Amino acid sequence: MKQQQREKIKQIADFYGIEKQLCNTLRKDEDLYTEIVDYRYMFEHSNENIKTDRLIDKIASMKIEIAKLSYLLECGQEVKDRVEFKLNSQIGRMEEERGNY
Repeated sequence: MKQQQREKIKQIADFYGIEKQLCNTLRKDEDLYTEIVDYRYMFEHSNENIKTDRLIDKIASMKIEIAKLSYLLECGQEVKDRVEFKLNSQIGRMEEERGNY
């Protein structure tokens, strides 16, 4: 994320605060979930090109919400560390699965 974007995240998060941020994150999560369900339906039932604009918009919104929440909870480094751990764990599981074939 660019420095200018991080500054905007902080400005918005500080203005609304943690309580509002928690509610916003939940709402955006529901929006993303709904859009994924709709996209999956179209993917499974359509032979046409499926537009991704709405899904991309929801992903972007969720990234912003997560960034604001991480900032307000002052847990950015812990989240980065946990992401690395989870990625390594998934790679390990994939390697095990390859060995099972």
